[in-house]
Amino acid sequence: MQRLIGLIGLILLFSNAGVSQYSNQLTPQISSDNSISERIAYTKIAIQYGSPKVRGRVIWGEMEEYDQIWRAGANLATTISFSEDVMVEGQSLKQGRYALFVIPRKEKDWTIIFNNVADQWGAFNYDEEQDALRIAVPLMVNPHVEDLTFDIVAKEFEGAFVTLEWEKIKLSFFVEVQHYQILERMLKEELDLVPAHTQWVIYLQAANYLIDENARLDLAEKWLKESERLYPVSGEWSGQYYPKAYIYGDLLWAKAKLAALRGSFEKAINYAEEMMALEGDYPFYDNEKDSEQIDLRINHWKAQE
Repeated sequence: MQRLIGLIGLILLFSNAGVSQYSNQLTPQISSDNSISERIAYTKIAIQYGSPKVRGRVIWGEMEEYDQIWRAGANLATTISFSEDVMVEGQSLKQGRYALFVIPRKEKDWTIIFNNVADQWGAFNYDEEQDALRIAVPLMVNPHVEDLTFDIVAKEFEGAFVTLEWEKIKLSFFVEVQHYQILERMLKEELDLVPAHTQWVIYLQAANYLIDENARLDLAEKWLKESERLYPVSGEWSGQYYPKAYIYGDLLWAKAKLAALRGSFEKAINYAEEMMALEGDYPFYDNEKDSEQIDLRINHWKAQE
């Protein structure tokens, strides 16, 4: 009897130890933990996921059943985070971190789910009421991919395609970032931090960004007008800044580039010539003519008149 009691005690002891070991994950995981991130303009997209292998198994319809919630990976639920508000396939999604689930379908588009409960094990405690967004995406046939893989493929400053590949399937959805709206917000925040007599420089920097991107030219023109309006505001010009005349030359050059983008080449040339005539110890033209290709651009504009 004593031996039986002792044996039961050992079984209980090792059973408890086993629970502890599994909860602390002392044994190596078959599926590796991976992560990927990409910054598009001001927005960072980050994904953390477990990467299972196919290992000769039939995945879709057997290991992962159709019409059932899948964790989009292995181990912990896959998570995706956005540092700013975004649009996912045309639908708005707030800044934050989400669990990413998938519902495989046999004969129609697959469902991708962004769930508010980011930290959970697999999909065992999935709660549909916590869904922040659901989208439907078409299934694409793919060459065999042994290890489940996520990728984030940036499309300039517009956004990025987020893709999932495993076995012979590929899913992809587009995340559009709101970088122009963020730029406007950041401009307003920055204006509150700088002295009134330097605010014209902030407007100029923001306008130059849009002009160089050839985007939202209406907004660029508005900010250039505000920059020129604030330029005469008095105040001590610190030696830590570029000379005021140099920055004004940049303003005139920005107006020239904007006019050229709109096809007003005569205006562009006039602004450029006014910029070139500015005097000072550190004139914009003398210091930026090569990097800005000023002479080449002016010649090109003259040929367009």
